[in-house]
Amino acid sequence: MGKLIKCSTCGKDIAKSVKVCPHCGEKELDKASLIEQLTGVIILALLVAYLLPDKVQEKYLFPFIEKVKTSSLDVLYKYDEQRAEELTVTLEDIENSEIDNISSSGALNKALEFGSDYTDVQRENIKNDIKGKTVQWRLSVYEISKKDENCYRIQTADSNQVDTFITLYTRTAREASYIESLKTGDIISFKGKIEAVNFLRSIDINPAILQI
Repeated sequence: MGKLIKCSTCGKDIAKSVKVCPHCGEKELDKASLIEQLTGVIILALLVAYLLPDKVQEKYLFPFIEKVKTSSLDVLYKYDEQRAEELTVTLEDIENSEIDNISSSGALNKALEFGSDYTDVQRENIKNDIKGKTVQWRLSVYEISKKDENCYRIQTADSNQVDTFITLYTRTAREASYIESLKTGDIISFKGKIEAVNFLRSIDINPAILQI
């Protein structure tokens, strides 16, 4: 089952991928869609401005544009607050989840490594079995990039363990500082949910939290 979010109108659980809430019928827009639509309104208003006399622009059009800009910011702030609340709940769920008995080495690593004697069918079965499971692993860092505030993309690589791409969210300034201090070869301990196995046969873990 896909990730569930709250409908911004009725508050009921819906799939993240849906465009219309099945409960109340309201459209669900992501942030990119909101920005695109609001930008379109402002651009259209500016184009119309060239066709209006200066006095009409000053009295009606400019106040309208300013009102749209203010309303747009309010909508985006509300959207960000809602998503931040959802993320907090998700990370708390990760923290409280029981850890599934899945090792990052051994049979899993052997199945996913290139040159393995496992067949595609066997690998597909393994992918389906581990998807959505919660793991707590200690792996060797290869690369780290910052995706967003408090969100890091961490690649791990070790010949004796599975390779992973981890989307990790820091919850304190101390955690963020620790992540940014790590170098290639350092060990990171984390807890997160297996999202998928990608075409590189690396395991995507999203979301994840730091375990210090």
